[in-house]
Amino acid sequence: MINQEKVALMTKLASYEEKEGKKNIPLSKYYREDYVGLKMVNTGIIVTLAYILVLAILVFVNIDKMMTELANMDYIQLGTNVLIGYVIVLVAYMVISYVVYSVKFRRVRDSLNEYNGNLKKLYNIYKDEEFSEKRGIENV
Repeated sequence: MINQEKVALMTKLASYEEKEGKKNIPLSKYYREDYVGLKMVNTGIIVTLAYILVLAILVFVNIDKMMTELANMDYIQLGTNVLIGYVIVLVAYMVISYVVYSVKFRRVRDSLNEYNGNLKKLYNIYKDEEFSEKRGIENV
């Protein structure tokens, strides 16, 4: 006889594994701090590269103005402004990254907890069926 609950659980589990599970299940090997920290390092690298790229574009766009004022520039002030701008942008993106990836991790972890709960239910159904079969054979 087909156990409807077992079939429904197996279908639900297979659907999860095909869709969200492909990206969520590998995340289960991380602790929250490790996952968020790794994503923040990635964000820091990307923000640094983007900031350098934006600075290079600004230099190329304003190259005429910079060449005429090259001798009169205050390089210490320019360097300080560039550094302060970088730190502000980096800190802002790091805070955003921390919040976004913490929330994402919590949502994925909740989804994985539900998935694991369904796996336990399925395991218990199989265990109960096996116990019933053994008991039925012994009673004959």
